[in-house]
Amino acid sequence: MELRIIAELPRWRKAGVCLRDYYYFLLTKEQKALYLTLRKYMGYQRIHHNATVPDIHAAVKALLLDCPELCFFEGKWGYRDNLVYPLYVLPSHSACQLTTEVKRISEQFSDRSYPRQVYDWMLAQIEYCTASANSQNAYGALLQRQAACKGIAKGYQLLMRERNINCILVEGTLDGQMNHVWNMILYEGCWTHVDVTMGYPCFWPLAESADAYGGYCRTLKELSASHKVYHPEILPAETQKR
Repeated sequence: MELRIIAELPRWRKAGVCLRDYYYFLLTKEQKALYLTLRKYMGYQRIHHNATVPDIHAAVKALLLDCPELCFFEGKWGYRDNLVYPLYVLPSHSACQLTTEVKRISEQFSDRSYPRQVYDWMLAQIEYCTASANSQNAYGALLQRQAACKGIAKGYQLLMRERNINCILVEGTLDGQMNHVWNMILYEGCWTHVDVTMGYPCFWPLAESADAYGGYCRTLKELSASHKVYHPEILPAETQKR
């Protein structure tokens, strides 16, 4: 994916809009057009677009980071004769089931300390599991209640957006070896890191924490001993310490 500074972000932030297309703004003009086409027609067996393979890679990558509700698509696709053939892991109606469940879960919590309440709920209700067929998507996290870091982060992203809290996915490594995904949220005027996975007891030693909150509302500096971001230059600036 082409990496560029996101000049549009301050305008979105001041307007108080929930930014649901963060990684879209990193794309070229051609990639943005493909991203929008894929998002509109995702669920179809084939999608027509005259695009290069690198542009498809970039648009699909951004779409997966921006749209956790597309739980039936995990990024595999074929391409022939200007047709993109997405490979689906779930029926497309699973997205409707997921939307319903997100609303149901969100209604349990008050606005006060909502990100913390969701963090606690996910640790209590979702089993950390890498073997589940849907461990990498939000459907596995919120409906099947079994997921790994990516599925957990996507579930958290959806629950934040349900209350119009800006929330994006962050990709990097954990403990210098395994690929890892977590979140950043814009809450009370501050962009901060939230890694629900670090709240599971098996990860406490990496968080250098004696409780479940080693991954809650942390700066990147505080996470630096265990977390490395692939492209820190494209992340929102941490505007203040929590």
